[in-house]
Amino acid sequence: MVTSADRLMLSKLRVLVVDDQDMLALLVPFLQELDVRNIYRATDGVAAIEQMNTVRRGVQMVICDWDIPKQNGLDVLKYVRKNFLDIPFVMLAAHVTAEAIATARVEGVTEYLAKPFNVVTLQERVIAAARSYYGSKPSLTEVPLMATPTLDTETTTPGTPDKNPETEDDAWEI
Repeated sequence: MVTSADRLMLSKLRVLVVDDQDMLALLVPFLQELDVRNIYRATDGVAAIEQMNTVRRGVQMVICDWDIPKQNGLDVLKYVRKNFLDIPFVMLAAHVTAEAIATARVEGVTEYLAKPFNVVTLQERVIAAARSYYGSKPSLTEVPLMATPTLDTETTTPGTPDKNPETEDDAWEI
């Protein structure tokens, strides 16, 4: 269940979503419904790392597919852990093996989610990842800022009004 405290926390997050265009078209509106207001997009690993280095106020969570072009999600995770330490990182993957999960865990993934998944599961993992790091922090405004931007980034506006997850279709898969 999404609490008002969760919505407030999520509304302050700057989230980088890395996946192909089709998945971005599904993930971004879902995040907006959770009140995530600052969403940055990348469709490959190189663009994701570029975003991490140039987004003005700093990315505070990454949701990334494992199977992306140029540099895969594991490469992005390694980069994030080396340069941005412990911000929440949610890995999405269509081809899941015990070895892949173990590797991601060793590299410091916060949450790992196998595709296809339903929106309730994604909601639970995003909130769990945010709570794991920011739930114990006094304020998201105290998160260190990153580099000044040199590229244009896409920022979204708040999503649709709150919906009751009890009445939503749990079977809708992403």
